[in-house]
Amino acid sequence: MRGSVLTAAILVFADSMKELPMTVLLRPFNFETLATFVHQFASDELLEDSALAALTIVAAGVLPVVLLAVRLPDRNPDGNRASTPK
Repeated sequence: MRGSVLTAAILVFADSMKELPMTVLLRPFNFETLATFVHQFASDELLEDSALAALTIVAAGVLPVVLLAVRLPDRNPDGNRASTPK
């Protein structure tokens, strides 16, 4: 059960990091997030200024998924480790 909850939490975090429309709708006034920062500078064609924040969003979305893929072993639906074919 713990692995399933951890997997769900990591996938929700990774997906919500890059969700711009929901961020724009739910953020408080005068509060900038990475997604709104990137959107603001990219729409003003200041791509160099938004590059670091965009790479941070990518890293924050990819690193948890890679960590999850490495740490959780392959399992069958019955909970046993998957055997590799010979």
